[in-house]
Amino acid sequence: MALRALVPSILGRDWWNTWDYPERIMDQCFGMQLLDDDLLPPRVYRGYLIHPRTQTSIANSGQSEVKNDDKQFQVALNVKQFKPEEIEVKIVDNCIVVHGKHEERNDENGSFSAREFTRRYMLPQACEGDTVTSSLSPDGVLTIVAPKKAIEAPPKQERQVPVSVEDSKTKEGELEMIVLFKKSRCTVKFTFLIILLVVIIVEWLEYSFTPLLFWPKLSHLFTSHNSIKLLIVGDPQLIGYRNSAPGLFGSIIRWDADRYVRKTFALAYNYVNPDIVVFLGDNLDEGEIATEEEFIIYFKRFCDIFKEVDFNKALIVPGDNDIGGEGAPPQPFFVKRFNRYFRDDVFIRYQFLEFIKINYITHSSSYRIAPNVSESSFRVVLSHIPLTPKYSSFVNRVIPYVQPHIILSAHDHKSLHIVAERKTGIIIQTPSMADLTSCSFNISDSTIHEIIAPTCSYRMGTNKMGYGVLIINKSGEVSYNVLWLPSRFRQLFILLFLLATCYPMSPPPIFM
Repeated sequence: MALRALVPSILGRDWWNTWDYPERIMDQCFGMQLLDDDLLPPRVYRGYLIHPRTQTSIANSGQSEVKNDDKQFQVALNVKQFKPEEIEVKIVDNCIVVHGKHEERNDENGSFSAREFTRRYMLPQACEGDTVTSSLSPDGVLTIVAPKKAIEAPPKQERQVPVSVEDSKTKEGELEMIVLFKKSRCTVKFTFLIILLVVIIVEWLEYSFTPLLFWPKLSHLFTSHNSIKLLIVGDPQLIGYRNSAPGLFGSIIRWDADRYVRKTFALAYNYVNPDIVVFLGDNLDEGEIATEEEFIIYFKRFCDIFKEVDFNKALIVPGDNDIGGEGAPPQPFFVKRFNRYFRDDVFIRYQFLEFIKINYITHSSSYRIAPNVSESSFRVVLSHIPLTPKYSSFVNRVIPYVQPHIILSAHDHKSLHIVAERKTGIIIQTPSMADLTSCSFNISDSTIHEIIAPTCSYRMGTNKMGYGVLIINKSGEVSYNVLWLPSRFRQLFILLFLLATCYPMSPPPIFM
């Protein structure tokens, strides 16, 4: 504060304006002939950039000087090369404009010479153009003076300020509110950090560490060139638009369900690196009631969610939610539409495996196009509905005709392993009550091993979701494992509980 008050007292009230005007400008020699030294590069003299003409004799060099103090603004300009009538001083737009022009003609040789200059100086705010005067001294120095207006000191304003007496209780209450406010802010920050940490754990860390901590190591299994790896996807059942919640809430539900399947499938696909991906039906939730436009959107969502799949190496069978048939026989239109988008191939051969699609929903007899079982191949039946538990006339016709070694099915949202007679399909080994995690067996000519894959969608109302991994060796050794997934319901419950608990925590208002 002392320095701020001292600087104006030394330099004047308009001390900052003095920096806007150079005090002295050298080499103002208007119209004089060039000397040899003028062609040399300039040098610095006491902070000024000057030519050799100035260095030889500053007194002989043209010089204009500007002074700006509390009383006046003054410009001194050396114009000795001009006559008084050749000099013009005027005020233009709050600027002093000095103009000089001299012309000279030599009649003896007919030569003509002229010199001219213009200088412009901006007037300070305290100066008025009407008060500007100029004078020319005998030695050719033009002096221009602009007096400054006197600045009157503002009148003193005096106001009586009443003195109020503060209540000690009120002051203590305000202090308590301030302390409480600060504590609440700290609590909110701490709560936010906890929520952020939980979100990172359930949305990233849990998925990253699940393969490392809970999934089986596939490297020790027979993964040579004589083995085929199948990644089994059961009942993804992408949520539709009619039976789900309306509006924004329904969009959020569909987005989260699709995101869960997309994230977990990419995790399983990259972990297994399968040769073939098998989709065991109920790929869509409302396929049997969707319009053509809705079905196209369904199909695009399906391709986007399972974008890692080369669908030329994918086997897809329809389920009752894809074509209908749960309460009544499916309509042929829905069956044809599904086959148009997802292919209608019934018999597929891949290396030493033969795949046959069985449609228990329509009781289709298209399986009869399959040839007899080759002695060098193993036959795998793909069906959405489990076959061996369904002791029916259709199953009694299919199994003896197809004679599969392995049946892959889904629909029940459980993980089971059933052993039955190959010729009759009668069960000889019932599954365990607990969900199957892994099993291994050797393919034989007398038994059928049916594997029922779990669902991969948390929207099916089950606590356990996963993908199946089936590895079949050319020698007949089979290994099956389930890649169990994190529980999305548990994750959502934790997130909602934190939000519901922490939302009321906000800093209380302070009334001053």
